[in-house]
Amino acid sequence: MEEYMNSLLSAVLPSVLNKFRIYLTLLRFLDYSISGEITKAVEDDFVEMRKNDPQSIPADCLHQLPIVARFLQKPRTFPEIKPGNI
Repeated sequence: MEEYMNSLLSAVLPSVLNKFRIYLTLLRFLDYSISGEITKAVEDDFVEMRKNDPQSIPADCLHQLPIVARFLQKPRTFPEIKPGNI
């Protein structure tokens, strides 16, 4: 994984990488909410992944899945994370 990430970083132009960093920084300051339906879906997916292969995803990764959903949403258009706008 580390080798893959290093190859990605070396292939990306510094200006593009900087824009991506700015985007991620701005996302931290935007208001958002996650619906109960999405929270339940994330938890269910996590449990299913752990059932299939407990070694594939550590238990402490559960809190990271909503963060990924937050970054994937369209923050300017949809301030709430719900089915259909991820």
